[in-house]
Amino acid sequence: MSGIVCYVGRELCKGNLTAALQTMKKRGNSVAGAALQQKNFVSIVSNGTSGLCDEIQKYDGDSTFGIAECSSIFNNSCAAVPAVNNMYAVAVDGEIENFEAIERWCKNPFPVNSSEDLLLAMLCVNSSDNKLALIKKIFTAVKGEPTFAFAQNGDDVLYCHRGDSPLFVGFCDDGYYVASELNAIVPYCKKYVFLKYHESARIARNRIIFYDSRMKKIKKQAKPCPDYALFENSYTPSEEVYYCPLVLREIYSRIVKKGEIALDELNFTKRSTEKIKRIVITGNASAYNASRAAAYYIESLCDIPCTAVESTQLRCSGAVFDKGTLLLVASHTGEDNDAAFCIRRAKKFGAKTIAVTNSAISYVAEICDYAVNPGADFNSERVSFREFVSLYMTLCLIGLYIGKKAGVVSDVYMSLSLKLAEQLPSKILSLIRDEKMMKSIIPQIMQSKRVFVTGLGADAAIADECAFWLEDVGGVSCSALSSSNLAALNRESFVGSAILCFVTDALLMPKILPMLKRAEFYGAKVMLIATDAIYEERSNDSNAVTFGDSMPMLNVLNAAVWGDKLSVFIAQNLSLIHISEPTR
Repeated sequence: MSGIVCYVGRELCKGNLTAALQTMKKRGNSVAGAALQQKNFVSIVSNGTSGLCDEIQKYDGDSTFGIAECSSIFNNSCAAVPAVNNMYAVAVDGEIENFEAIERWCKNPFPVNSSEDLLLAMLCVNSSDNKLALIKKIFTAVKGEPTFAFAQNGDDVLYCHRGDSPLFVGFCDDGYYVASELNAIVPYCKKYVFLKYHESARIARNRIIFYDSRMKKIKKQAKPCPDYALFENSYTPSEEVYYCPLVLREIYSRIVKKGEIALDELNFTKRSTEKIKRIVITGNASAYNASRAAAYYIESLCDIPCTAVESTQLRCSGAVFDKGTLLLVASHTGEDNDAAFCIRRAKKFGAKTIAVTNSAISYVAEICDYAVNPGADFNSERVSFREFVSLYMTLCLIGLYIGKKAGVVSDVYMSLSLKLAEQLPSKILSLIRDEKMMKSIIPQIMQSKRVFVTGLGADAAIADECAFWLEDVGGVSCSALSSSNLAALNRESFVGSAILCFVTDALLMPKILPMLKRAEFYGAKVMLIATDAIYEERSNDSNAVTFGDSMPMLNVLNAAVWGDKLSVFIAQNLSLIHISEPTR
């Protein structure tokens, strides 16, 4: 996924470009490039966004116009770098599907290796000076609908076109910004405009004009940029653990009003819920794990088939949507291009779409029919455990709301669920503070040859999340395996291994117990993370972490936060050990 940042104004562009690029580091793991205009375009290419920023700062020209691009694409060293020659500079966010056909049409006036090169060729082989006509010709001929920006050499005017990927135009005192993400330009702009599908813009130093798909001038209402504090809150992993109860309390206060779930903006009625034949939840990374865990309970709450599919897989599978489909999109930052593609496909066939994102001004929130903002702040540069907690809790509340409207959830069950949800932050805080059981478990984890994390149902999603944090924060080499895959391991795999097993639903204990006994028989150390009631079935097991009982849907959060706390606790202890070592 590429990212574009452009600046046109009266100030030197190198400082403005590098500042905006810093917020898009997550896109720049491989290659990055920039084109700065002096008398001619100056091309700068580097390995990664940070390297590009350093190279731009070394540039000693007085250019006030620049285009930059970064990406996490690894398979093509020519990708995600603005294509430049003595006529144009072009940056692209997206892929061209009919690449070979367009390449033949351009007659290869110079080497063509990437989408940027191909669009540069298309501009150069056309003799027309009408840039708007060129834009229309490009997006008509190119399949794949990439978003792109370009400028002609010697002309301080930027042209940009919005395809499948998002594009924002920001207004500042000294000029204009164009970026693939709003958070890249929020610190520097007072207002912004979100370009809709197939809209274009002509941006000069002192004027900007917007066009629709037919290249007719249109007026766009600029919105005020949100407070940048929303994007800059950054916590250490240990601080994040203690922040989780506050996140849950904030979500509850935002969504629950006077003992009822206040999501009337979703416009659900008993009649409309009867038309929903299936629910699909999508997301990636931690958002996908939250979706998997929530789908397990939403299906029973709504009495509607519910599945969770990773956004990339959902896009590639060619899934069929219809008017009976409800698509829930979970995204922490709301900048998931694969999910956005699925949203557009779903809306095309009449499906209802709801965005659940911590960024109310994001691309995903803009294009969905409805958006629910949990309100947990975030730092978009780093994956956050708050992502799982906030999205899972919000999805469960949406499930309760739909179930109530459908007549499946009774008043008594709703009242009990909300009461337990209100008490949950206090219970989680008590669980975080209790480190006694962790101290007995950590040595067994660190002394094991390998660590497996497992669970059934919603607990399988917790296992994936916990395994990620144990490796990323705790530095423990571990694998998340489904219970069936774990049961299929041979005897040698269990010898010297440690197994962390999450069980938050008592109904699943009889299914997973035989596998745990087999693992113990072959020499594995089994550590159970479960509620007090579930633990009674394993009363002879000293290796267990228990927490107070709630409803199974909320027990998931207890177990997930404990897994995050474990990774932080391991990291802190390893740090102490490292510090206590004598220097040589």
